[in-house]
Amino acid sequence: MKIAALILALASSALGLLSAWYWYRTSRIDPVPSWAKDCGTEPVIPEIGTLGWIAGFLEASQASSALNRKAALSTAAAVGLGALGNLLASWPIG
Repeated sequence: MKIAALILALASSALGLLSAWYWYRTSRIDPVPSWAKDCGTEPVIPEIGTLGWIAGFLEASQASSALNRKAALSTAAAVGLGALGNLLASWPIG
């Protein structure tokens, strides 16, 4: 029983670290305007430049939300495994 609790605790810790890594990667996403990816120069018309920034923010938001979803799911799994490990560790042996 105690070995299983230890294994669950280690798995929970690993998933917790994975979650932290996903959230770190989420914080490192920077928006890039679409015109910077296509031609590399900002358009002369300000409205077109602004639309490029809006598209860049939307793409960054989508990438960030995908990583946040992975981080939240791995955090939920880590908490579940940790709770199960605690339950097994406190189970009476007698």
